[in-house]
Amino acid sequence: MKDLLKALFEGESLDWIVRPVARRFGYFARSARRYYYFGLAALFIVAIGANAVWQAVREEARKESLDLAIRARLSSPKPDHRIVILDIDERSLALLARRHGRWPWPRSVLAEAIAGVAQAGARAVYLNVMLSDPDKADPHGDQVFDEVAAATANAVFPMIRLNPRNDVESAVRAGMLPGVRLSDPRAAQTPIAVLLPMFAGTHDKLGVSNLTHDQDGVVRRYAVWWPEAGFALPSVALRAARLLGGANAERAHDEIILNWRNKRGDYRRISFADYYLALEGGAGFPPDAFKDAVVILGASAPGIANTKPTASAPVLDDNVIVATAIDDIVNDTHLRVLPGWASALISCLLVLLTARAFQRDVPEKSVNRWFVFAQGALVVVTVGSASYSVYLVDLSACFLFGLGYFFIAKAYAQIDHNASRGMPSFTEIRFDPRVIDRVAVFGFDAKAARRPQINRARGGLERRFGFSRTFHIDNAFGVANLFGGTCKGLEFFVVFLEGGELPRAGPRAVTASALFGPAVAGARIRGISDVRELTGSQAGDSDAIQREVGRALLGIADRLINPQPGATAGS
Repeated sequence: MKDLLKALFEGESLDWIVRPVARRFGYFARSARRYYYFGLAALFIVAIGANAVWQAVREEARKESLDLAIRARLSSPKPDHRIVILDIDERSLALLARRHGRWPWPRSVLAEAIAGVAQAGARAVYLNVMLSDPDKADPHGDQVFDEVAAATANAVFPMIRLNPRNDVESAVRAGMLPGVRLSDPRAAQTPIAVLLPMFAGTHDKLGVSNLTHDQDGVVRRYAVWWPEAGFALPSVALRAARLLGGANAERAHDEIILNWRNKRGDYRRISFADYYLALEGGAGFPPDAFKDAVVILGASAPGIANTKPTASAPVLDDNVIVATAIDDIVNDTHLRVLPGWASALISCLLVLLTARAFQRDVPEKSVNRWFVFAQGALVVVTVGSASYSVYLVDLSACFLFGLGYFFIAKAYAQIDHNASRGMPSFTEIRFDPRVIDRVAVFGFDAKAARRPQINRARGGLERRFGFSRTFHIDNAFGVANLFGGTCKGLEFFVVFLEGGELPRAGPRAVTASALFGPAVAGARIRGISDVRELTGSQAGDSDAIQREVGRALLGIADRLINPQPGATAGS
């Protein structure tokens, strides 16, 4: 109570409370050193395994790291110049409003554009506009559109998959839809609720236009084949890619991760207004603008555009999303993601290697250098693979697990290191003078022994004499003073002894082999030991003990730096 009142009065109450806890933890850190790092690694491996299972069960768990890799990439695939967006933009709405009024325009305008694009040599033209109802104000325009759609063999039109709860009320059967892929022949009679264009001329040229959203509403993947129970429907991107040609379209995956063209320019966009003026005889429009191209006729004008958040941008019109899907199918550039088990394996190896380094007391600078290099390599591989290949080797989880383990292990190692050096915050030098009556100080040249050997010697001393009585002094002479350069590389072990614990080889010395036992032979440690008597008053006074140890350190340092002729190591 008296000590507490004094601490409160002197403003050191927090230190009075924390210091015993810190010292207790310092003792624990030293005593658990042999098992702590791999025990901590075991806990991390369990966490890594749980994370891998979570990601396998719920694929969306990795979406944030995917978005980060896509947006932070340094490069991306270049947009295919054969994919063109014929854009109904604000300018087009304003220009055509003078003749055709507000949107929606008469279907004959779109029919004329589709026919003109096909005649200009386009491989495919996809109308990214759903026309599911008749235009009662212009039935002739509907007729023209139907005729053009039927006559344009390389056109693609959208159909929308409706909520499956409406399937029972649908008269459409799966086998009636063009391009359906049946995995079960009986599924051909399965009713399916879909929204189709009203024109019969489009019904053999349909593809699913639905986009795949994750639970957060972001588009990251694309269903090349729209999956259903027992069958699958082709997407508009797959139909367009087949018309463009290439073997990749025929062996495309059912679902792909879109590889966004977000670093090397955009897909070619041509304003619908410019093209429409050319159709009416205007000059200046390049005649080969659509030659051998896939043309996506869609809207980007606010109010009529269909925009979605994606992995590459908060808002993107669906013309670009479909263009990216076509590009990935034709050129086989969709992203391939590192399997979760592979990432987990790399994380486990990184944690185990770090644990081994700490457990073997690898020098701090070497551990730091190795860790920074390893973490940097993870970042380089992640960003580099996302930037310059179609393989996204996402090692962000490895980075985070490695970082977490390193800092926890490093904090523990720092406490262990400070406690083993006798730092007052983590240890207290106070002994019963009736038991502890001597202090043995052993000095050696650290440059003459390897670090693992020194650590084995320290471990042998700690097991023999206990953690509370053994200290490793590696900074007795700092380099930032007058004597630092001369004494650089000297280290010491300090052991507090009970009477009769060590044999005497002389009045004030004990041989190295007697002090260290078999550890010396393996370590090849060279130095001089010194045993000093502690009086009763010194054994209970930490300051007096430190002064006595200091005298021993100075004496040993002098003998190490200036060896006497004929002196032998350990004498």
